[in-house]
Amino acid sequence: MKKLNLLFIAVLITQILSAQIEWDDNFEVISEDDGLESIYQKIVIDEDNNLHVVWQDGGGNNLVKYITKPQSGEWTVPITLNNEERNCHTPHITIGPNNNIHVIHGRWAYENAQDELEYTFFNGTSWSTPTVIAPGGNQSTGAIKTMIFNSNNNPIAIWGSDNRTGINEVYKMKFDGEEWEEPQIISEPADNNEAKSPISVKIDNQKYAIFFLERNNSNVRKMKFKFYDIQQNTWSEISQAPDFAGEIDNVAQYDIQYFNNKIYVVVSYINNVELWEYDINETDWKNLANITPGYTCCVIPRLTVDNYGLLHVFFNDNEATIKHYMYQPYNDQFSAVDEKIPVNNPWYPEAICDAQNNVNIVYYDNDYANENEEVHYVFGEYLKPYEPEIIHPTENQEYVATTGTILEWQNAGDDVVYDLYFGKINELELIETDYNLTNYELTENLQDDQNYQWRVVAKHEYAATSGILHNFFTGEQTSVNKINNSGIQIYPNPSNGTFSINQQAPARPCCVIITDITGKTIHKSEFASPNSQFVINKKGIYFIKIEIGNKIFIEKIIIQ
Repeated sequence: MKKLNLLFIAVLITQILSAQIEWDDNFEVISEDDGLESIYQKIVIDEDNNLHVVWQDGGGNNLVKYITKPQSGEWTVPITLNNEERNCHTPHITIGPNNNIHVIHGRWAYENAQDELEYTFFNGTSWSTPTVIAPGGNQSTGAIKTMIFNSNNNPIAIWGSDNRTGINEVYKMKFDGEEWEEPQIISEPADNNEAKSPISVKIDNQKYAIFFLERNNSNVRKMKFKFYDIQQNTWSEISQAPDFAGEIDNVAQYDIQYFNNKIYVVVSYINNVELWEYDINETDWKNLANITPGYTCCVIPRLTVDNYGLLHVFFNDNEATIKHYMYQPYNDQFSAVDEKIPVNNPWYPEAICDAQNNVNIVYYDNDYANENEEVHYVFGEYLKPYEPEIIHPTENQEYVATTGTILEWQNAGDDVVYDLYFGKINELELIETDYNLTNYELTENLQDDQNYQWRVVAKHEYAATSGILHNFFTGEQTSVNKINNSGIQIYPNPSNGTFSINQQAPARPCCVIITDITGKTIHKSEFASPNSQFVINKKGIYFIKIEIGNKIFIEKIIIQ
């Protein structure tokens, strides 16, 4: 007989009704609050759920600043990343392979009046010496940059609005392990259109998608994209996104995210925000939602996807606040979640969901009155049930049923109901939905010498847990014979409130746990004597669990 180890299965929840986020009422200033201009912040999260933020800081000679917040801790003191005091600007931060941190930023070179590109990385111990990787060329490295990585885990920097050829184009520059190669154009120089604003997203560890905007002489912008194959180190041909709402010439900003073979794109116009979906397998575009809330302007849209596959759209508007909308792909529902996140004068909001689906937002506050901008942080706690803790059957224990098999778990929070799955290996079935108790008696006894599995999904109005898969096994005998052979008797049953548990000689140490039908423990004690008497004064159905060594015996008793 094989004993199975605990298996964890990531399950895409399809029964989430909405998302409820409780925002911290107080923003936190994470820049140095020195009266200088702190803007153009970016936020990422690493594999250990730590937050990392960079921004452009300073007055005349701008600096690039960095700060981090451990999963359970406070923000560190900001440090300067650029090599020397000069006009460094618009940084981009990426978490690369091995959880290393990579930063690129613009750097204005006064001696030749050209905009360079500087790079540095953190290997878990220290920051590398900043290196100019794209010098000279009458270029402008632009406000939007990105980084991807090849199969050797070497970085590839991508930036736009570089006019060293006379026309702004999108460039890439690869590190070969020893030095940076010469810049290469990845947009379309033959069309004489200005290319800018590249954004990348990783797709299932196989490839990247790189999006960018092109604008012709008539100021008409088109969104284009191409793919980079990580293993083959090859680039696809350029494809063009649809014209969205027919107002593509008014596109101001956009953002992209990937989830489950689909790329999601949010774009903004003067007074509109649209959400689109690109199916990678079908190579097909679909309009998911249009926001026309009546604001004077809807700018700087940002998109993040949580662990349930729900899309969160953030943007700031003329009311000097951040708006929050959410789209649920499985039921094609798009709605406002928060009419107003409790912040003032936000610009360029950057948002990311952590491992617990909490939302972390950084933005810079435009303090017009004091002519001071600082980077602020606000935290939104995602309200969700707890993952139910299993009471029995527990992992790697031989389970013996008597008059019925009892599945039991602890309460997972207020206003929670449960979906219960049970079956043999590879035969898991939904046996209860919206169940409101924390124990369940199966209608049939377990079979002898079998492996079983079960999971319980806790859910409420706003979210659901993933439901961890649990495995257990049965011995060669089950039912009443087994409990009789063990030398345990429970009598009388039904009872008027007083009953006995008799363990025939030789007596073995036992643990007796009695729970009511809601799963609440009403008695727990060690049991070593041949006979013990128990009293339950309240009528109802109760469950008696007796643990002997690595075996568990369950008996239902009725108090009349």
